[in-house]
Amino acid sequence: MMLVPSRECGKQISTEAPTCPHCGVPEPWRRVPEKQRQASATRELSDRPASAQQPPQEAQRGANRVLFVSAIILTTLIAPCVGERPSSQH
Repeated sequence: MMLVPSRECGKQISTEAPTCPHCGVPEPWRRVPEKQRQASATRELSDRPASAQQPPQEAQRGANRVLFVSAIILTTLIAPCVGERPSSQH
């Protein structure tokens, strides 16, 4: 038994492991030619359900936080300007 890097995640796994315990790729010790790897990756993406193709939940939360903070800052900067009218003195 040897330890080799998984072809998907690069973490050390046994050459006897049927799947990578970290990323789940079958036969993680087997090297796949570049053309076959690219075709497989394209096929795997199209076979996944729509929910699997969305960004991870943590990334989505981070994006939501940025939007929320940006909205607060813009509101704080713009609110004082809205409704002000120069007074005309005749």
